[in-house]
Amino acid sequence: MGDADGTYDFREATAFIERLRNHEADMIIGSRLKGKIDRSAMPFLHRYLGTPVLSFLIRTFFKLRISDCNCGMRAFTKAAFERMHLISTGMEFASEMLIKAGVLGLRVEEIPCSLYKDQRDRKPHLKTWRDGWRHLKFILIFAPKWLFLIPGIGLLVLGIIPTVMLMFGKITMGSIEIDSHFILVFSILIICGYQIIWLYKFGYYFVVFSGYFKKDKEPSFALEKTLIIALVLFFVGLGLGIYSGLEWLKTKYSSIANLRVMMLGVDFIFLAILTGMNAFMLSTLNIRIRRSS
Repeated sequence: MGDADGTYDFREATAFIERLRNHEADMIIGSRLKGKIDRSAMPFLHRYLGTPVLSFLIRTFFKLRISDCNCGMRAFTKAAFERMHLISTGMEFASEMLIKAGVLGLRVEEIPCSLYKDQRDRKPHLKTWRDGWRHLKFILIFAPKWLFLIPGIGLLVLGIIPTVMLMFGKITMGSIEIDSHFILVFSILIICGYQIIWLYKFGYYFVVFSGYFKKDKEPSFALEKTLIIALVLFFVGLGLGIYSGLEWLKTKYSSIANLRVMMLGVDFIFLAILTGMNAFMLSTLNIRIRRSS
């Protein structure tokens, strides 16, 4: 396959087909960046910013050794095409092809190819920033580990470590002293990080629920077990809150002596609510539906 606007020399496709016939790969993609690019055939931003950045992300996220993810000259076997189960419309079709190839572990190789100035008698419909963002957004949807899981774990760790340290007293760093009031700040990191990790699960379920992957890839989710965990978190938080309240009554309504325990209890209650609500929402994406052929 290739763009039919005169930008590609289809005589070069012979090398693509031969490698497929020799079982050297499941899919071949051209590389304009490693081949010959005619003068003014590729805009400066596409050549030195957009294509290299998007190709780097695809190499990193999906382990494909390619340098030009936007090249339209491609070849693939029928078996590979059927396994990819492509359903996107528009330019996302090209990105989906590479993403699916990476996720499914297909053998993808690239061959340098030429790019010539297109022969159309009208302005190209491609919009650099709008369409670049469409590609980037589509790539990130299929990389929930990088978009959600890693940042979420990072925020969670940044919140938990100082919170645990503050439970045992003040933290002193030179002339700076951090006391229990900062637990509120670190609680925000914990709650945000925890919710972002849930978004990782939503992202993973979405690509299955939306039909991008076939049913043999459907994940499973135990709603009831997760709700039990939510209840445990809630009662732990409630217990810590009751303890702090009783201490407050003992001091005849003066300032709460054990602010650390109270804030920890609030954190547990927040996590319980997030766990329960996210669990119900995620379970809706696990409902089996019949799709028309």
